[in-house]
Amino acid sequence: NTLPVSLVIRNSKRYSKRGDFAFWFTDDERHMPVRIKIRAKVGSIGMDLMEYKDGRGGSGSGNIE
Repeated sequence: NTLPVSLVIRNSKRYSKRGDFAFWFTDDERHMPVRIKIRAKVGSIGMDLMEYKDGRGGSGSGNIE
């Protein structure tokens, strides 16, 4: 499960008038960012976390949907 968070920037020259930023975080104690989508004047960018290593020897991978 994920928690979606949206951010809207108004009156920005770099981003479209909607200035959309969307983030998805895991719905657990880590709240890791697993997906980011940005809409700008020139188009959209999307990024998905495919794999991680947590520094304590743990790791994971998989689809967030």
